[in-house]
Amino acid sequence: MAGDIPVGFVFSLIALLVVASFSSVIFKKIGFPLTIGLVLVGVGLGYSVSYIEPLGMLQNFSITPNVLLYVLLPALLFDASINMEVRLLKRNLVPVLVLAAPGLILATFITALIVSWLTPLGMLPALVFGALISSTDPVAVISLFKELGVSRRLVMLVDGESLFNDATAIVAFQVVTGIVAGGVLGAMSIFKAGMSFTLVFAGGFAVGALTGWVIVQLLSIAKGDPFIEMTFTTIAAYLSFVMAQYYMGLSGVMSVVGTGMVIAHYSISRYSAAGRQYMKMFWSFASFVTNSFIFLMLGISEFHLIQDSGRHWQSLVNILTAIVAVLIARAITVYGLVPLLNRLPRMHKIDVANQTVIFWGGLRGALPVGLAISLTPDLFGPGSEAVRRTIIEMTFGVVIFTLLVQGTTIKKLISMLGLDKPSSLERTARAYGTSVAKKSAYKALEKLAEEWCLITKGALDPALANIDAEVNNAKKDLAESLKDPHKQSEIKNVVLWTQVFTLSRQFASELYDCGFISEKTMRNFQTNCEHASDDIQQYIYPPPDFDKMPYPAFKADGAGLKLTKKIHYFFRLNRKIALHRLTLVFEWYSLVSETAVMVDSELGRISHICGAGREDVAKCRNYFQSLFESARDILLDMKSLHPEAIEALVKKTTRKVSLVAEYRSIEQLQKTGGLSEDAAEYLLNDITPRLDSPEKA
Repeated sequence: MAGDIPVGFVFSLIALLVVASFSSVIFKKIGFPLTIGLVLVGVGLGYSVSYIEPLGMLQNFSITPNVLLYVLLPALLFDASINMEVRLLKRNLVPVLVLAAPGLILATFITALIVSWLTPLGMLPALVFGALISSTDPVAVISLFKELGVSRRLVMLVDGESLFNDATAIVAFQVVTGIVAGGVLGAMSIFKAGMSFTLVFAGGFAVGALTGWVIVQLLSIAKGDPFIEMTFTTIAAYLSFVMAQYYMGLSGVMSVVGTGMVIAHYSISRYSAAGRQYMKMFWSFASFVTNSFIFLMLGISEFHLIQDSGRHWQSLVNILTAIVAVLIARAITVYGLVPLLNRLPRMHKIDVANQTVIFWGGLRGALPVGLAISLTPDLFGPGSEAVRRTIIEMTFGVVIFTLLVQGTTIKKLISMLGLDKPSSLERTARAYGTSVAKKSAYKALEKLAEEWCLITKGALDPALANIDAEVNNAKKDLAESLKDPHKQSEIKNVVLWTQVFTLSRQFASELYDCGFISEKTMRNFQTNCEHASDDIQQYIYPPPDFDKMPYPAFKADGAGLKLTKKIHYFFRLNRKIALHRLTLVFEWYSLVSETAVMVDSELGRISHICGAGREDVAKCRNYFQSLFESARDILLDMKSLHPEAIEALVKKTTRKVSLVAEYRSIEQLQKTGGLSEDAAEYLLNDITPRLDSPEKA
């Protein structure tokens, strides 16, 4: 059939997946970064395609700009954005954005100056090269960071910069190529470029955030079906990119980032538990497949470039010059801008060791290659094919150097700088987690010995002894982390308060799941817990304003409720607003009081594990008891001011908790086979409308 896809092409794609799968297993076993290994495998494939007939189709296959932008890039970006720790990103937004935007622009100009000075390229072609090569791709090192246990903040700085500077690089590349096409580089063109850059960057994010919000509102159609939910996320990722990039002329990268962050924000409440799990797995798989194709094809393309160019001395000199230029530009950007940021008030400092990893970890990936290939032969004027080829050669050379040299040495650099060693606080937290887990295992085995007739407690003695030994090892590690007597008290206190607010977040999530509070209250409370944890990391405890209510004072609503006796629409509307505020405040202080009680009941266990002193534990207990008393007094005041409204809210809350329990019980019976699917569906359909409006149930 004319125009149909050749079967050999399909076979080649399957062959690439097979190679990627086996390579993943092998490189994981030997501890080698997968993406870097795939590039090497790709180079080997490039050599082999001439001799293996079924793979011959790969000789004519390359990563075209549209394939990279509209097929591969959205999958990578969406996976990164839904897994982004938004709270940590907010805390580090200033350095991330400075490195991703002004930093990339600075690197573009420095690279262009050096390249135009030492290579045959003029200033405008050198600017194009500087714009496309300045985007970083940390895929090869992020997994290594997590494996080595470097700080989450360093991971965020490297990953966050890459996420945003992809957008910056594409926009800068489009702006520079526009200037080149016009042939004029002046003050006015630079000013217009800056305005265009800002509009495209911010506008893309706005379009993506709006797309994500609309998709979230449509999730009710899925009715908890994880496959429909996955379909909606796929629509959101690609629709936001195409709309922004192709139809609106905005940043498609920022659009996908905005969409992913909005969907991730609402996933905890709008997606089913299965949907959230499927989303993580689906997009992780999509990212794996996409990266596999990109880096394998990158290796194959590099082999053909080497083969075709014959590696003339001038080409080699140009590539070496480009590598040096990129490294110098990166060094000036990181070591020049970060110390300036460190001087800002309330800025969490980035030390020299972390700056060094940020500098050396600035690898380049497939995006620069795609942008370089997208250059048209006539962009730089008639007969400029040599200029285009030089840019492509230098781009491939820099990408391969950063992957094969920087990517393979970053692990040793991190070890030399001591960044792979966990802090005292981290070691303490790990010891705490080990102790809790092992004690749970001990209790589970004891219960098994009591209930299972085929085994006795004596038979489990070796296993129990092994658990005891591991708990003791954890305690030894804990003591080792607290060697410095001056830090012991501080670290124990930080661990105590950190665990307390971690539990508070957990309790809030559980109370939301059982229907006790709304999503808005749960989110606001968890945000306060996160801010409290941030204060604790700075040795500020108890944290100020933890229980601060994010709503107007409830007493102001008394007048609004009294106006309900009026008939006018405005007064009816005012009553609705007042009741809404009253509900939020009622939920807030109910949550604070319940959490305070739960924390108080767990405080003894936490303090025993972290070894906090009696006075410190008493201070923590008094703090939460005061929170409980304050919340209780406010709730009682609310009841005296608005008895009918509070009584209605109490009935609504208890009814919703009851209905949620019924719903989950039926779901569990269905899963375990205790109830037929038809019967379960009938009962669930009966409960759902009452669950949506518990006050009418």
